[in-house]
Amino acid sequence: MKRFTHLQPDELSKISALFAAGVSPSAIADGLTRHVSTIRRELGRCKGAYNEHDAQANRRAARACCAGNAQRFGAEHWARVELGLCQLRSPEQIVGRAWTLGEAALPCCARIYTWLAERCQHEPHFCHGKRVRRYGKRCEQRKRAHPGSWVARVRPIAERPAHINERTTFGHWDIDTVEGRKSDSPRVLVAIERASLLVKLARLPKNSALAVHKALKAWRGRTRTLFQSLTTDQGCEFAHLDRFLPAEQIFACDAHSPWQKGIVENCNGLLRFYVPKGEPISDYSAEYLQYVEDMLNDRPRRSLSWLTPREVASLLRPTIRAI
Repeated sequence: MKRFTHLQPDELSKISALFAAGVSPSAIADGLTRHVSTIRRELGRCKGAYNEHDAQANRRAARACCAGNAQRFGAEHWARVELGLCQLRSPEQIVGRAWTLGEAALPCCARIYTWLAERCQHEPHFCHGKRVRRYGKRCEQRKRAHPGSWVARVRPIAERPAHINERTTFGHWDIDTVEGRKSDSPRVLVAIERASLLVKLARLPKNSALAVHKALKAWRGRTRTLFQSLTTDQGCEFAHLDRFLPAEQIFACDAHSPWQKGIVENCNGLLRFYVPKGEPISDYSAEYLQYVEDMLNDRPRRSLSWLTPREVASLLRPTIRAI
């Protein structure tokens, strides 16, 4: 394998003499058996006529500037990185959050991953708290029974207004239910506000329309303006949504099209960090789900310019502290 070598002082002298004589960069490259791009880059070091002494001075200044700008990170920087990892944040979230809040600079994402690999290699028992999301093979879609008449009473997602799709106003939610073990009756009701990505979780005793209706009413309380619209799939557990909101404020996805409510589907993936698939929901208390909800709402998000959903919600809706 041919290795790259820098231009030597005698080559710089030849370049200077040949260029002053009017020789083209291509001909200079052929004479020195160098690539023409190398010659052109070298000629670009000087403004106007090329001079080997000015080029050497430019090279030394660039090398000194590069060495002087190199940041050196100490133990306090890596302690902040480790704290962010223990909070289940990715390196990108840690660095982006520090930049958004104007905190002291941290190592780049690539350096954090390298440090993490070196740390795990030398300390096999080192636990940084970060779990990796696993994407399994897509299962074949199961044939579902014909949806109930409630789908005909609400609006299809194709009719959802532009201001909801563009996520410019607060109060429009995507909802879904998450199961643990198929033989276990309890479910987790997940609701995420589209503009702020604020998450709300509730433990349902069973996957029924009545349980979903009661959980939504408990969330709303006396704050009637909290829910402006709901978007969901065609599951039978959402058959009573038109009792909670007017039918024109409820939007149902097409059959077998969960990607149409991708925001809540992504939230379900984050929830799997804390409620792994196959674990019975009955093993998790309401207090634990509240802890998970707080963790998700205090998680910096890139789509929010590294702010947290709780912070964005407080800006969009000043009375969010009341819910």
